[in-house]
Amino acid sequence: MYTENLYSLEELYLLVKRSDVDAYNVLYERTWKGLYQHAFSRLNDELISKEIVQDVYIDLWVKRHEKEIQQVSNYLYTAIRYKIIDQFRKSTKKLESLETIVEYMASMDQADHNFREEELQVHLNYWIDKLPKKRREIFKLKYFDDLNNKEIGEILNVSPKTVQNQLLTASKWLKNQLKEILFLFF
Repeated sequence: MYTENLYSLEELYLLVKRSDVDAYNVLYERTWKGLYQHAFSRLNDELISKEIVQDVYIDLWVKRHEKEIQQVSNYLYTAIRYKIIDQFRKSTKKLESLETIVEYMASMDQADHNFREEELQVHLNYWIDKLPKKRREIFKLKYFDDLNNKEIGEILNVSPKTVQNQLLTASKWLKNQLKEILFLFF
């Protein structure tokens, strides 16, 4: 139905968002080989590379109504990149060094910058929501509303020293949570 060059990947994805299975199949046929080759070149494992590519396409279909993708190719390669990194983490093989990941990330400059920012924001919001209620309130008042410790203390009826301690604890916890993710993003 959709000939090879008649529709761009972005046009095909818009049809996929409308649950068009034929468009999904054409999108898959046009892109899977490059994604598989990319995964295989990094992992040197045929089965795992095929599974990673399959997972990306399954996720694309399942979440088609939720995702707003501007550049389909960048999105797919970025998704493969994250799956590869997850595989490195799960693998019992030891990475020769962190430089391997840094070189890999540097080679992925064409990845969609907006996608990375959105992913970072999702992780940050998730971790902020994990803070205890009072600490989360203090953190948000300080960093989102730009209030000082005294003002926060007055609003929440606690001492400025308590505010300072809660901010210190929250910052240390978030720093530990973000250390790895920031390394991967930047």
